Amino acid sequence: MATAHKKFNNIDRLIIRGDEVKEPEVIKVNMIEFYKKLYIETELWRPSFEYVNYPRISQEEQDSLQRPFSEDEVLNIIKQCDGDKAPGPDGFTMSFFKVCWEILKEDLMQTIHNFHQKETFEKSFNATFVALIPKNMEQKS
Repeated sequence: MATAHKKFNNIDRLIIRGDEVKEPEVIKVNMIEFYKKLYIETELWRPSFEYVNYPRISQEEQDSLQRPFSEDEVLNIIKQCDGDKAPGPDGFTMSFFKVCWEILKEDLMQTIHNFHQKETFEKSFNATFVALIPKNMEQKS
């Protein structure tokens, strides 16, 4: 299907500065330059830190932010998640984690504590699958 539609997924000509260009290499170079310019910051927009009396968090609050997660905190977050949303790459929805908390909590907490101590996690935790769903080109009346 992708091969059959390849001719429609191609830029065979482009108007660059008022001129029609058909050479693929020239089109490629100009497209790259266009997007490079598009995503460059042209001015400084970052906030300055010239404020003298901005609020600060206390040492107690800092310590609280650095402490390991408790079982109750993790369970409360899992309970707040909608259980019927799309499953993750492992095929499980949040409902699975809610129902099987007693079985899974040791492994989950060990994984979370490992992340907290080492400040890194397995690359597979960040895996994502993208499913391409073709459009139905038939008009419904």
